[in-house]
Amino acid sequence: MNWRDGEEESNGKDSSALSNERKDPISLLEAEHRLFLEICATLESVADGLPDSADIALAQNAAENLAKYQTGHYKDESEILFPAVRERVGKEHSLTRTLNLLEFQRAQDIDLLSEIREVLQTGIIGSRPENPNMFGYMLRSYFTSERRQISWERQIILPAARTLLTEKDLALLAKRLSHRDHISLTRN
Repeated sequence: MNWRDGEEESNGKDSSALSNERKDPISLLEAEHRLFLEICATLESVADGLPDSADIALAQNAAENLAKYQTGHYKDESEILFPAVRERVGKEHSLTRTLNLLEFQRAQDIDLLSEIREVLQTGIIGSRPENPNMFGYMLRSYFTSERRQISWERQIILPAARTLLTEKDLALLAKRLSHRDHISLTRN
C-alpha cells in the first residue's frame, strides 16, 4: 500500500525487483525504513507549516499510516529479528544493549505517536491545532527520534543481522513478514 493514498503502484520498478526485495526480509525492512523516513519528512513539513499553513489532512494520513504499519514492523523486529540477533551475539554483547535501548525508545515513540494522533483527532479547531507550538514540538520530537532509530538500525543492526543470522533465522523472519500488510515499496 502506498502510505499517501492506499493505492497499489508499480512506479516503474519491475515486479522481479519487488519480488526479490520481498524474499529478502532484511531488504524489506530497509524498504520500510525508507518509507518511514519519507513520512517523517512529511511530518516535518507539517511542523514547518504551523501554525497557519500546515496540511492537517496530510498529517492525519501520515500519522494513521505510521500507527498502522509501524505496529507490525516494530513487532516483527522485536519478536523475530532482535531476539535472533541477541541469540547470535549473547547477552553481554554491546549489540544486545543497543537493541534493548532501541526497544525502550520505541515504547516512548509509540506513546508519542498515540498523543499526536489524539491531537489530530480531537484537538483541531478549524484547520489548525488548538496549540500549534505544542503540536509542532510533538511532531519534531517524534520524527527526530524515529530518524535516529532508523539510522542506528541501518548502520548497525541490519548489517549485523545480514552477517549473523542463519538461513533458518532469515526464513522465519521472511515468513513472519509475508503475513502482514506492507507499505508499498514505491513512492508517489
